[in-house]
Amino acid sequence: MDFSLIKLSNSGKRNRNDACENLQKAINCLNEIQTILYKEKGIGTEFLLDKINDFKREINTCKSNMRNL
Repeated sequence: MDFSLIKLSNSGKRNRNDACENLQKAINCLNEIQTILYKEKGIGTEFLLDKINDFKREINTCKSNMRNL
């Protein structure tokens, strides 16, 4: 049995898990920014809130794709 393949497989899974954790941290940061923007409601905030939601959707898609690898 080639144990190097198992090691590579485990390493890849760990890297994907780490990447998903980092993507979740990015979403958490975006959530904090959204909270601040909601409180500050001013010119352009709706646009920024929409863009943040777009980014969060893209990040969630990336996380989903990584989990399915």
